[in-house]
Amino acid sequence: MRGIFWFAALFMAAVCLGQQPLTRGQATAIVSSKNPGLFSDLVDGVGALPARSYAASGPSSQAPTNATSTFTGWSTTIGVPVSAFNFVDTWVPAWDAGAVPTVIEVVVRDTTNTGTILATGYAGLSGLKVNIPSLVRVNLNTTVSTGDIVVVQWITDGHLGEVQLDSPGLYPNSTYPQTQYCTNTNGNITTSPVWQNEGAQYCKYVRYGLGPCLGQFDDGTITNTFAYTNATETAYGGPCGSQLAFNRAEFDLEAGTTAAAPLPTTFRCRFRISSSTGTILGDKVLYNIPLIPGQIRRLRFDFPAIIQGSNLWVELLANGRFAARMLALNTYPTSSYAQAQYQTYGSVDYPTWANDGAQHTLYFRASLIDWADWQANGPDDFAVQLRNQAANLSAPFPLMTRNLYGITGLEEFVSLDGALGFPLEHESIGSPASTFRFTMSSTKGTLYSDRWAYTPVNGDAGTATMAFNVYNGGVLVQSLQPTLNFCTLAAGTSSHKVLTIGDSTSGSAGAGAYWLAQLVYLSSTGTGTSFTEVGANLGTNDTSAAATNANDSTSTNRNIFCETWPGQTLNFFVTGLPTNGSYNSGHGPFYIGGSFSISSYLSNNSITMSTNDWFLIDMGTNDVINSTTDAAAWMSIATYLSNLSSFITSCQSAVLGCRIGLMLPPAWAGQDGFAYTYGNYAVSAARARRNRDLLIQAVLFLYDNATQNTNKIWVIPTHLASDPANDFETTTLAQGEYNSVTRTIQSNAVHMASWGYYRKAATVYAFLKNMG
Repeated sequence: MRGIFWFAALFMAAVCLGQQPLTRGQATAIVSSKNPGLFSDLVDGVGALPARSYAASGPSSQAPTNATSTFTGWSTTIGVPVSAFNFVDTWVPAWDAGAVPTVIEVVVRDTTNTGTILATGYAGLSGLKVNIPSLVRVNLNTTVSTGDIVVVQWITDGHLGEVQLDSPGLYPNSTYPQTQYCTNTNGNITTSPVWQNEGAQYCKYVRYGLGPCLGQFDDGTITNTFAYTNATETAYGGPCGSQLAFNRAEFDLEAGTTAAAPLPTTFRCRFRISSSTGTILGDKVLYNIPLIPGQIRRLRFDFPAIIQGSNLWVELLANGRFAARMLALNTYPTSSYAQAQYQTYGSVDYPTWANDGAQHTLYFRASLIDWADWQANGPDDFAVQLRNQAANLSAPFPLMTRNLYGITGLEEFVSLDGALGFPLEHESIGSPASTFRFTMSSTKGTLYSDRWAYTPVNGDAGTATMAFNVYNGGVLVQSLQPTLNFCTLAAGTSSHKVLTIGDSTSGSAGAGAYWLAQLVYLSSTGTGTSFTEVGANLGTNDTSAAATNANDSTSTNRNIFCETWPGQTLNFFVTGLPTNGSYNSGHGPFYIGGSFSISSYLSNNSITMSTNDWFLIDMGTNDVINSTTDAAAWMSIATYLSNLSSFITSCQSAVLGCRIGLMLPPAWAGQDGFAYTYGNYAVSAARARRNRDLLIQAVLFLYDNATQNTNKIWVIPTHLASDPANDFETTTLAQGEYNSVTRTIQSNAVHMASWGYYRKAATVYAFLKNMG
């Protein structure tokens, strides 16, 4: 049908879950006199009041689980339902800050815990708070209508507590199955979780109901298959014919699994008149919604305006690749409709469309919702966090890691500017734009206007929690909740080798070499676990690259060992093809004998590494800095991620049990620094910064999670530890040819001053010591 990018696959092929076909239905017109935009949420479901509430009085007790709970799911009976239903509500209390659920699956079974599956459903979980139950609505893939006992099961990908009914033993009759729990963490009931009897009928709170509609189409037959199983597309658009009045649209999606680009987390839906260039009737953006490969989920867009018309166009865009449920092929082939279109990069703002060549029209369910019902009986804290979020380009997206690391006596530092990604219009120097407001909830540290900082003291060893809340114009748009990890200088008893792979920001003369020198110094000051730098790229007289010894913060010159090459990308190390210059006879240090091999590199240079030794990958600046558009940035990021996957695999094959630390670019200098250093570049500081933000967003999504930690891969929060306003060297410059009065400007775009690199070293050292 059309070409598929050749980038290496990062994920297994999607597996359809065998959902039952969706049926047609007629929209129920419910008109509210209240402002329809006052309550916007991300709870999956059709959004009407339930036909009947199970345990109408509401939850009355929260089970005595605690932060060490490993429960991930529950199985409970609702008896014989009194009416048909197509959604269920349940409370989801997150219990472990390190394993907050991000997705929930619900399965409805007939009679027993292992009975016939009557319906299934998924919901994304965004903004759950530890110890605060959130009511989650999950829309089922079909309506359940039965006179038998019904069991509802739900499982998440994180740790959760329980909210139960008033009294244990509500269903003590032997005809009812016993309540069960599970401790799987895969977030998928269909992969045979191990259920265990709870030992008593502590029935969990479940509410069920029947939604008002299933949607309508003017013609065409709804299909239950996806047009593109292995999607490379990041957007679809096409005609959707005549539509009655609606303000909600739901789409069935799954992740595109053959793409090297990141899985999507941001989605935009627009309805227009006639075509992709027609007048916009409705526009809505949803943030932080993960798609999981092989799992179909229904995404819901609630619009602040009523949409209707006789010749409408619908488009769905994401920042990654996905597949969508479509109508039957050539549903709208007539000349009165515009041809369907697609795009193959990740812009949700300014799509560049290509003609599809066939009418693969998006399937969606349209409905008209009474917002007053949701305001009066509204979902919960989870949904409130997304309330009033405008569909525009001004909302930041988080670049915070799940964990931060501190060590006694060294300042732990988080730049708020580095912790958030911004749209292209935002020029980032120091404190973010004045429309953003930050609050912090933590017993440790101090929140300044542009940073959070804390120097751990004796007695801090262990963990603490923190919450950054980010407001835009008074609206809460992000809630970042990292875990603080502290250790002492004497922590640990072992020793490990560290091989750093990087570019000029990591090891070249007068720039990145400072942090490597400081790492040598810091490792010499503490007891317990210690670290030794290794690498063939010596900081002495190696003329093949620009690595050099450097002074630490005590002005002591230190020998450094690494594999750092200025001006190069990760592609240089994997393919051997130089990005810039002709170092080492024109090929990368790991490209040996015509192929890429970490094992050969170690052998050729007589470097021995063992289990739990470290490979630190400090790349990304040259990989994305030159991209002039979002399309080019996503292409560069796709190449980077493909090479990163290859690099990690080769490291793990060469040194069994090794550990990988991913280091990401800092928040760079402002426009003056870019003008001074790269005056002839086609990119501005804002453009380069957006490229950097997109790269970090992709890496965090793919690698900053518990699964990757189990695989011994971690993201080190170096991208948070730089101050874009004060960590770069400055110079004086005349105001102009006819004005000799001087002003002070930043004199480098991406290479920090020595003190900035010393902070980077402290961040890395604190991470390594905490990991042991």
